[in-house]
Amino acid sequence: MPKPPTTLELLNQVLQEERLSAEELDDLCARRVPEDQRLEYKSGKLLERKDAPAVLREYVSAFANSDGGLLLVGVEELKGEGVPSTPIAVDGCTAPGGKGLVSWATTCLEPLAPYLSPVPRILPVSHAPGEVLAIATARARGWFL
Repeated sequence: MPKPPTTLELLNQVLQEERLSAEELDDLCARRVPEDQRLEYKSGKLLERKDAPAVLREYVSAFANSDGGLLLVGVEELKGEGVPSTPIAVDGCTAPGGKGLVSWATTCLEPLAPYLSPVPRILPVSHAPGEVLAIATARARGWFL
């Protein structure tokens, strides 16, 4: 049995234009892979909030200013005091206003575009409960925000 990827390997996989699969999301949940400096989970309910665009920009800019990271929106997490959040299930998400997830996320991140090099990879991951929005951000070539 192959060794599961680390969060850095998973980030690099998505950044290098490989797809993220429903099976890989299920594996993250089954193994309860905790959040770390390169991986963040958010429930799909985030996109129902008015501040969702700002939250996406916050995570993308933080990842760009550090070592990069992968934001997965549509993954329900178990939060504990003093311990990293862990994924428990895919809950899926829907872009506000009937837009596609990629189009909506691209519009949300547009104010950051001049500062992001390379640009983040935004992709939807099809899953039975609903799509998951994956945003993979590489470390920016310079500090910006």
